[in-house]
Amino acid sequence: MQVIKRILKSFLPIIQIVILGLVFFLFIRMIFMEKEIKFLQNKISHINNTNREVGNFEQEEILSITSASMEIIAIGIGLFALFGGFLSLINVNQSREMSETTKKAKHVLKNQRELSANRFLQEGRFYTSWNRPHYARESYELAIKHGRGTFSALVAEFALISMYADILSDKMDKLADVEKQFEGFIKELQEGKHYYRGRRYLRADSYFTLACIYANFVLSDIDISEKEKYAKKACKMFEYAIREDYTNPDIYRNYAAHLSVINKMSKCKKQIRLAQKYAKKDVLLAEFMDQNRLIDLFTLRGKRSVAEAKEILSMIGVVINNEKEERGEI
Repeated sequence: MQVIKRILKSFLPIIQIVILGLVFFLFIRMIFMEKEIKFLQNKISHINNTNREVGNFEQEEILSITSASMEIIAIGIGLFALFGGFLSLINVNQSREMSETTKKAKHVLKNQRELSANRFLQEGRFYTSWNRPHYARESYELAIKHGRGTFSALVAEFALISMYADILSDKMDKLADVEKQFEGFIKELQEGKHYYRGRRYLRADSYFTLACIYANFVLSDIDISEKEKYAKKACKMFEYAIREDYTNPDIYRNYAAHLSVINKMSKCKKQIRLAQKYAKKDVLLAEFMDQNRLIDLFTLRGKRSVAEAKEILSMIGVVINNEKEERGEI
């Protein structure tokens, strides 16, 4: 297509000159043709008035003038048809160029929205790290507003909901609001078509966050029936998170810690093995299975002692080295 455009552009001046020459020729020829047509009309009128037969010479003269006139008319029609076709070709090319330009303009606008959303997203993260939730919320909302339809806007929406979850997750009376926000966000992620991989990871994080919230409620001082309800919800959300991202060891190890609370040790052992499996595949993920981090996780926010956490970890197949071995003193 680009080759055709270049050829058309290079020959365009020549074609224009040829068309102008032909138009000028037709214009001059039509002036003479008008005189010949008048002559022909007078000749035919004279013959009709005298009621005489037309001679051979007169017949040839009439036929010659008529034939020449018809040829000029045919040339004119052909020329204008050619000119019209040429204009149509130019219009088609211009239309395609306009379409490509429009697509590029849309792409530029989309990139601009992405950049704007990303800038506000980074602002929100800074304010969150400085424990300024009010400013963080405003930045996240601006990212969502200015980046509508972009992936950065989706990340900002998740960050905003997660910030609310971090603040309100310990308040049972606010749990319904947090659940509603996550449910709406997950539905939005499922209905969208773009950024499939990113949307899938955001769904995994959303399920994982809900699972951790439910698991924390199991550790709180509530009725046994309520604990059982939240324990089942936590298991369900952990499974959903694994379905979206089965390579994340952080999900498996937190799931294992939760299963140890509800005394499902065989499943707990299975999850910790999966966490070890995927942590070994990437050095960046090995930190999740650090011994001290695992012990801290299995103490369940002070509900267990360090000794109890070590005992459970040993029970499910995690090798626990003592501090002297870690320092190389033995």
